[in-house]
Amino acid sequence: MLIITALGAASVVGIQATSINMRGSADKYYKAHNLYDLQIKSTVGFSEDDINALRETRGVRIVMPTYIYDVFIYFGNDTRTVRTYALPGELNKLEIVEGRLPENAGEVVVEHRLLRHGRYNIGDIINLGLYNMQDYDNIFNRREFTIVGITQSPLYINLHDRGNTALGDGRLNFFLYLHPDAYNLEVYTDLYILLEDSQEIDNLTDYYYEFLQEWKEHVQQTGNIRTQDMINELADNQSEISDNIIELEKARIELIGLRNTLRDILEQFGENEQVSDLYEELNAQDREILDGLHKLQDARRKLNNAPTPEWFYFTRKDEIAFDSYYQDTLRLEQIGYVFPLVYFLGDISE
Repeated sequence: MLIITALGAASVVGIQATSINMRGSADKYYKAHNLYDLQIKSTVGFSEDDINALRETRGVRIVMPTYIYDVFIYFGNDTRTVRTYALPGELNKLEIVEGRLPENAGEVVVEHRLLRHGRYNIGDIINLGLYNMQDYDNIFNRREFTIVGITQSPLYINLHDRGNTALGDGRLNFFLYLHPDAYNLEVYTDLYILLEDSQEIDNLTDYYYEFLQEWKEHVQQTGNIRTQDMINELADNQSEISDNIIELEKARIELIGLRNTLRDILEQFGENEQVSDLYEELNAQDREILDGLHKLQDARRKLNNAPTPEWFYFTRKDEIAFDSYYQDTLRLEQIGYVFPLVYFLGDISE
């Protein structure tokens, strides 16, 4: 019985120590790479005003704007999905396994799985695209990129799962990192946030998750103000454009009336150089007004079709890979408590 008890106790200590070490190693890794606490996405992207508003929010330490976009990568006749990231700044720091980081818009670093799948080497060229290449060209300024390195990203701690995408079959296959200059976008697609006190907290605890939830709600207050400001600005722009259209239409009606009068004069009294010149000038002004009306109507149509400004907030708990790792360590701990019972029951059965 004494031996059984000793074996059970050793099992508990060993398994719990492993669980603690797993959490400790992950916590150290996250902090060494300045892994984000919050990620925010937007239906309309993020402006400098949005970024500055968040930087001034109490409890926010770092705001890192970035570009993230899913596309296809072509391996000859084989097409796969890949998530592109702009090179990170202060947060989510990369590890270079081989080679170097991109130094211009034509270079890329990739994960080793992509290299292996495509049978690529550093120095080779990859091709990216979308079903609609016009959409692609609105987002990126080139289609070919030279591989200059192999990287590991702290955003991908799972060796196999790359997450989901709206492209293809819905399963994301690879990730890669481009120089920010490779993107044509006028606004940032995503923001990563590091909170003031998160580096002093064990990141693999329920307390950390509670901390994140509390500060996510706090950051949402800033987001609600910014999105409401954008909704108001959108409404103001729509109103201003409508007013300008009305003014131009009124001006055109008056111009057409005057032009018709001049035409009647010419028809009744014959050619007159001054009247003819004025008539042609009115024609030119009419064309300018029509061009202005078309541009305003196009702008109004785009505003009417624009998505409603909305922000979406995510913590690491919302990212399956991070939370699964934490939950696995807890399950391992629970298994440790079962072993003594197994030894004890086995001894009784004998």
